Amino acid sequence: MSEVIISCAGCGKRFKGTPGAKKFKCSGCSNVFTFPEAPRTPAAGKILCSNCWVEIDFHEQLCNCPTCAQKVSPAYGGKAQLWAAGSSLAPSINSEEHPKMTTAAPDLESKVTELRAQLASAEAAYAQLQKEMAALREEHDRHVEQLREDVKTAHAEADQRNQQWVATRTELDQYKAMAVATLEPLSLEYTRRMRDLISETDKLRTSIKEVRNDFSQRLQTLDNSTCEIREKLNGTCREINERLAEVLGVEPDRGEVIANPVEQLPSGPLSELLVAGALAGAPIIVTKHPKNV
Repeated sequence: MSEVIISCAGCGKRFKGTPGAKKFKCSGCSNVFTFPEAPRTPAAGKILCSNCWVEIDFHEQLCNCPTCAQKVSPAYGGKAQLWAAGSSLAPSINSEEHPKMTTAAPDLESKVTELRAQLASAEAAYAQLQKEMAALREEHDRHVEQLREDVKTAHAEADQRNQQWVATRTELDQYKAMAVATLEPLSLEYTRRMRDLISETDKLRTSIKEVRNDFSQRLQTLDNSTCEIREKLNGTCREINERLAEVLGVEPDRGEVIANPVEQLPSGPLSELLVAGALAGAPIIVTKHPKNV
């Protein structure tokens, strides 16, 4: 079987080996690679993975194979070519995993002992690290458990406060509904009574205005009647004065008004008539009576 020279897709380092399913590790970038059964060259715009040999679309940000997650560098990419004796292609290293050991090494026992001591020291360090890791993990678990308890308590308190808030809100809504149910009829009754009161007030104002107008009219009528009665009374008094002057035989003097004519009239039936007129409040205008009648 002919050998194959492949190029690592991660760093471009070349390796020679026999095709097969065995996997190898790149000494340059620690990438895993295999030797394919046939030469592999990527198509235009493609790049190959040196492990699963799947073609990938080329782009500058490419870093890993989407199939096997191995490193893929856009600057290199995987390649596989047949190697023949005398070929100009030279591999970076051989595909042999370990060099052949010689049994003639004089210090093999000491190296083995040293390696065993290092292994025991490494195991002790590893055990110590395991203990420390266990302690840290236990501390971490304890902290996590405490945090879970705290979160659980916080959730319980939040749920309780939420329930209290819901209960308070429900109670407030009930009080609001009761207040609306109680105050709405009172508001309607108040509005109705205020309208009735305003209507009654308007009626009362109208009645007062009508009464005032009627009172003014009656007062004016009374004044007119009083003036008429006064004119009639004055006329009657003039007529009495004239008749009295005729009886007494004197000229009536219309310019003198006697405040109390009763004291100046002689006694007799006529005097009684004059007294009755004076008591009625009628002003009597007479002249002075003669000395001898």
